[in-house]
Amino acid sequence: MKIINTKSGKAYQLVPETQLEIEKTNPFFNDYGEQSLPVSLPDSPYNRDILNFPNVIQRKEKVQLLDASIQDGEYFVPCRQAILSVSPSESIETSFYINEGSFYSKLENTYITDVFADETVDGINTLDQAISYLKQLNTSGGDEMFSIFRVKINDDDNDNPRYLNGNDGRSSLFYNENDTTEYIDGKTISVTRGFYMTPFIKANYVLKRLFAHFGYTLLDNFFTKTSPFPDMVFINNVADAIVTGKIRIDQLVPKVTCSKILDLFRRKFCCEFITDEVNRTVDVIMFNDLMSDKADVNLSSSLVGKLRVEYPDKYKQLILEAKDSVDGTIETFDSLELIKSKYPTAIFNERQGYFVRNGFKISTRLSSMITPTTEIVADCGQRYYEGGEFETYKIEVPECIPSAGMYIGEVQYLNSSMKITGTDTANEPSETETETNTSSNMYVMLAFAHKEADWKFTEGSVSNYIYRRSGRNEINYKFSDFALVYNGPYGIFEKFYKEYDKLLRNSMHTVKADLLLTQHQKMTLSSFKKLVIHGAELLPNKINYNLGLRNDPIESELYTTQLYEPVSLPKSIEDIFPSMDTGYKWVGKTSYKLISEDEYNSSPFKDAEISPFFPPPPTADLVGKKMYVCYTAGIYISQNWALYTFWLEAVPNADN
Repeated sequence: MKIINTKSGKAYQLVPETQLEIEKTNPFFNDYGEQSLPVSLPDSPYNRDILNFPNVIQRKEKVQLLDASIQDGEYFVPCRQAILSVSPSESIETSFYINEGSFYSKLENTYITDVFADETVDGINTLDQAISYLKQLNTSGGDEMFSIFRVKINDDDNDNPRYLNGNDGRSSLFYNENDTTEYIDGKTISVTRGFYMTPFIKANYVLKRLFAHFGYTLLDNFFTKTSPFPDMVFINNVADAIVTGKIRIDQLVPKVTCSKILDLFRRKFCCEFITDEVNRTVDVIMFNDLMSDKADVNLSSSLVGKLRVEYPDKYKQLILEAKDSVDGTIETFDSLELIKSKYPTAIFNERQGYFVRNGFKISTRLSSMITPTTEIVADCGQRYYEGGEFETYKIEVPECIPSAGMYIGEVQYLNSSMKITGTDTANEPSETETETNTSSNMYVMLAFAHKEADWKFTEGSVSNYIYRRSGRNEINYKFSDFALVYNGPYGIFEKFYKEYDKLLRNSMHTVKADLLLTQHQKMTLSSFKKLVIHGAELLPNKINYNLGLRNDPIESELYTTQLYEPVSLPKSIEDIFPSMDTGYKWVGKTSYKLISEDEYNSSPFKDAEISPFFPPPPTADLVGKKMYVCYTAGIYISQNWALYTFWLEAVPNADN
């Protein structure tokens, strides 16, 4: 066996009969890649020279991971070498990262902002050019790098909503492409054109650049070939991204490490990035594809002895949840069962990606009436967890999902600072000042951008629908079979994790096997694809093997894939939240009678406030009956007094 330092091209001196024990781990079940157990190199002058004298305490540079390769007969792999410790005149302890282990070792200390450091968008040198570019993105749907759409940035004033990339819902114009005024904190301030406008960088472009930064080419994959993922973006919250006339790309991505960006994809979409160190390429492998593929490797002849099976104490089920949440006030729940328990009439709103219940509210103004209302009971970021008696296996995704109405939270100013100056009179415009600000506070947020040919602007969504109201106009359009929320028939669990959950509920028994692999098998055996032993399809968890003089069998660990009876399947969203459609619907009715002022003053219903109420679905036996009757006494037109009666009646649903 030879271990060669790539930079020098020299092979290390090895202790006689040096053995490397390699652990090849399945990235779907483990957080680290293929690596060796620590091995001792002689602390010789020759080895010290190759390693740039790691024994010197007063060295100027930190000890870095080194490029190396391992050769053992037919076996050859490039790798990364870590120096663990030095015992003078005795040994240099080292270990090696192979394939994915080699790749991931490069990512921990590099921020995705470093990948785009000092870069600006080509051809943008003035504010006019920046505004023109953003308008072109809006009307075209985007380009390879960016898209743009409206997101909400305040959640406490529905009468005065504020947006990034705001428009009137009918044209391609942005509110802030001209000088405007904003009503903030009781003051009307003037806002220079260009504020509250920012492009959103496409996720595939970020991945492409990330891998190129480390010398790899990302191959075409699920995310580049499957609609609508080519138009998936990272949302940023930079309110002054274009005001200087330049668009800095590193300001449009969250300041997290490159490994966190990959973890986002790995955990959200149940996929893995698999490297080819020889060709310097990266492929994306989806867990669903692994489970649907047939095993093409049979290791029955490599088995030494008999298989040993360990059964789980209890089977498990998945919890999927986002690490962060937008600073909203909508309640979140531990499980879907708890939502159903607290709100029996709740349903999942597939179009907007959250849970609602439908009811009625009563207006006690001059035109008192009863009208339908909808209450959001659990937001778009609601975790997926069915509930029940299974033990749980939680996957936390390092992201934040935009809240109802594409609300993303507070903005930040990286190129200026908005400050109110001048008069304190709320109705008189004040001026704004600018100053340099280098703070950073950005959620990791994904969303889809979409534009139909006959639309005037691009829209954003975390569901598989574009849903938006503007006055009487409404967009309610299904554009995809994938959603970015965790729940629902098109959500993350259903589309990416259902097969994984089935294994947790019904299989994944640990199988231990002593395997004696050939050199060719050691080099080519996949760490993640199914394999066959004695007719059983198994998934690798940890494949272990030796390199060196002795090729002894070593215990490896595998998982069963067969679903054992009685098979437990996850419930669909319709099973937990069945349709409320009974063939009938509630209709609100109102009546009144005029009363005297004395009757009004003595009425037990004087100015009674009636909270919204959420009745169960109506049935045929309730047709023609007054239900949920309530009263209030209040002012009527022309300053008369009236006693109002409100009630519901069940009627056949004409839509059926």
